This record gives sequence, structure tokens and C-alpha cells, in this order.
Amino acid sequence: EISNLIQFLPVEDNPRAGASANDQIVNKEVGLLAGVIIMVLITYVISVFVVHSIDKEASIIGALYALGVKRKELIRHYLMLPMIVTFLGGLIGTTLGYSRWGIDIQMGDCYDYFSMPVLEAIYEPYLLVYGIIMPPVVAALVNYFVIRKRLNQPALRLIRGEQKKRKERDINLGNLGFIN
Repeated sequence: EISNLIQFLPVEDNPRAGASANDQIVNKEVGLLAGVIIMVLITYVISVFVVHSIDKEASIIGALYALGVKRKELIRHYLMLPMIVTFLGGLIGTTLGYSRWGIDIQMGDCYDYFSMPVLEAIYEPYLLVYGIIMPPVVAALVNYFVIRKRLNQPALRLIRGEQKKRKERDINLGNLGFIN
């Protein structure tokens, strides 16, 4: 009844029948790994901004220490913004990814390359955890260690705005005409 059908091949004899599923499995696994790497990098960049604001507010932080504010309270204060930003970003990204528009974009290459019907979307609970819960958790972990290290200074040093001095070394510049 189909006018353009030249040959019919049973699925057991067709090597490309499982290729579309395998292609999507590879895309999913690489996407999950790349997402973790990008998430860690972005939270580290956020922590650099937080550390810069801590350095600018060092005298105020030192005064707060002198008044009895605990380091734990300041860490909680400085963790709130990165956690809120990453939670909202994860929520928006997951919502867009699960929307009809996002699914069509994600599956577009597969639909263009393989001859297959439009598939029903499956909403896995681990993807919701990965997209909404994991970003603020990773942001909290990365920022906690960076912020804790920066706030681990005596109150007087923070009030004065002193920074730890790094040892400078003589650098051998070879035959370049720079002053050592």
C-alpha cells in the first residue's frame, strides 16, 4: 500500500535500528559529564567574585569579627548569593530543557539523521536532581572551601587590610633586556 517502499527489512536484520538509541545514550553521558565540568568551572568563577568582594570588605569583616560575629555566620552569608544564583539557573535551564521547545532542539539532530517517529519525552527524576539540586550543592561546596580559607584570618589583620605576602623570586629572563 506504500508507493515508495522498495524493500522491507526486519528490525533484527537492520544494523542501524539501534544506532539512534546508542547515539542518544552517548549524547546523554557526554552531556552529564560536560555539565559537571562546566558547573564546577562556573562555581569557581563565582567564588572568585565572592573572594574579591571579601577582600574589598575585609575591614568591615574584621570589625564584625571583633564585635563577635562568627566565621560560620559570615560563610553562610557569602554562600547565599552563589547558591541562589545557581539554583535559579538550574531551575530555568531544567525547565527549558524539559519544555517542548527544548526537547525538539535536543532531539533535532536525531530526527534529521534517523528515520524515526517523534518519541514521547521521559522525565527522569535523576535529571531533575542533576539540573535543580546539584548546582547549588556544587556551588556551596566549591565556595565554602574558598570562602573559609579567605575568612580564616585574625580580626586585626582584616581590619588593617593586610594581605598575606607572597615570596617573590628572581626570575631568570635569559638574554631579554628586562631588569630582574
